[in-house]
This record gives sequence, structure tokens and C-alpha cells, in this order.
Amino acid sequence: MLLVLLFGMLNFTPLTLLPSMLQTIRGYPDSIVGFLLGMRGIGTLAGFLFMIYANRFDPRLWLVVGFTLQAWSGWEMSRFDVNVTTFAVAWTSLVQGLGVGFLWVPVTQVSYRTLPAERMAEASGVFHLLRNIGSSIHISLSVALVVHSAKVNQSQLAELVTPFNRSFDAIVAALASGSPASLLSFSNEVGRQALMIGYINAFIAYTVCALLVLPLILLVRWRPVTAAAAGP
Repeated sequence: MLLVLLFGMLNFTPLTLLPSMLQTIRGYPDSIVGFLLGMRGIGTLAGFLFMIYANRFDPRLWLVVGFTLQAWSGWEMSRFDVNVTTFAVAWTSLVQGLGVGFLWVPVTQVSYRTLPAERMAEASGVFHLLRNIGSSIHISLSVALVVHSAKVNQSQLAELVTPFNRSFDAIVAALASGSPASLLSFSNEVGRQALMIGYINAFIAYTVCALLVLPLILLVRWRPVTAAAAGP
């Protein structure tokens, strides 16, 4: 049950964070954002198709592979900056989707394996309830982390721009003119940089969550069904 909850926490969080990040930070239109999110769907489809042939192996192996792929994609997303490219978003989304495709089948297998047939209906309800609760919790925490980090870092970044900081001579000279356009442009850029740091922190939290799942896989019991046990 804990494994299913954590799986749900990782399932849809990038789909919530990426659209707002791409539109706010990079100014991408909806069509480009939809295309980049579609790369995750392509990765998920590829993972499902692969598992048609790979589900005969120990599912614990694919649990490790799936969560590792999600951790890898989260780590690469945490290295984004305000100039992140379309290609970087596309391939990390593809890897993240591939991890989801690898996980669906083994998570389902280990969840239902030890249950008698008469408990399947109740088990299915609990399975999807925990998955949805996990998604809701993690999405809420991630959005809260983005907003809080953006506010904190905006204050800290604004403090660095002073006449005594030689790195900002050009900006300070522009602000000295008192032009409202210059002040607005500077304020917008500080907010943009601070918001990007917030998204980076959320992606780091996503990566840590994916890595924390891996020790739980050691607790999964798995015995292949033999021909004698399966019956005629």
C-alpha cells in the first residue's frame, strides 16, 4: 500500500509543474506545451509495449528500473534554467514517461499477487484510492514549494542588486535613470529567476521521493507461479 501511495505521488506531478513553468518562464504557447507533454505519453506507451514481453521476469527488477528512470528525469529537470531548451524538456519527459510505463505492470502485479480472487474488487478500490491520494498530496506540496521558494528567493535576489555589487553595474546604471520601464523590467526578471528556483526545488523534491521508494522494493515478496500451482 505504501508503494502504491508513493507511485501515485510521482505519477502526475510533472504534468502539473511543466505547463506553468514553460508558459511563465519561457512564454511557450499551448501548442508547444502540449507537444512536450505528449512526449511523456510516448514514453509511457513505449514502456507499456515493452512490458508485454518483459513481464515474465521478476517485477522487482522493473520496479527498480522504473523508479530509477523517474529519479533520473527529475534530477535532469532540476538542472533546468530560465533558458531551458525544447529538446531538454522533451527528452526528460520521454524518460519520465518510460519510467511510468515500466512501473504500472509490476506495481499491479505485486499489489494483487497475494490476494484471493474474492478480494479483488475491494483491492482495486483501495489501489486507485491510494494512487489518487498520493497524486493529490504530492501535487499540492510541490505547488506550495514552488510558490514559497519563489517568494523567498525573490527577496534574496533583490537584496543583491546594490550600487556596491560590481556584477550589476549595468543594471544599477539603468535603474539610476528612474525609468518606470527599467524598474518594471528589472522586477519582472528578478521574479522570473526566483520562480525558476522554485521549480528547481520542486524537481529536486520529486527526485528525492523517487529515490526513497527504492529501499521499499526490498520488502516486496515474490514467488513465480509454477505450472503445478497454476493448474491445468
